Amino acid sequence: MRSALCAALLLACATGVAGGRDLLVFSAMGCGPYTPEDEAALRFYLERENAASGAARSSFLVHLGDINSGADGRSGKTGEAHYAKIAELLADGNEIPTFVVPVTTSGTTTKTPTRRGAGGASTC
Repeated sequence: MRSALCAALLLACATGVAGGRDLLVFSAMGCGPYTPEDEAALRFYLERENAASGAARSSFLVHLGDINSGADGRSGKTGEAHYAKIAELLADGNEIPTFVVPVTTSGTTTKTPTRRGAGGASTC
């Protein structure tokens, strides 16, 4: 359910058009994908967004937040391979410029966080 809601919200962000005015259309997401279902929802959204054209297509995509749950980070279940998998998911077939801003549990709940910015947010 959460995956479907996230995909619907992302699609809504990308499809707004207002009475002939030029708009900056972009997509923003955060915190996830955590599960295989979330990954499938993101893959579906990226396919749809890349197929869109004109005013319905995002100029860019920004991911804000973490890509692992706090529990997974603390238990050591996530590592370099997990980050590589998510990077590939965001890049594979995606022609939309994509920016990742890592914050929260991506760097602060791992067993040995190495770099943190203000407020404990990850800066790596």
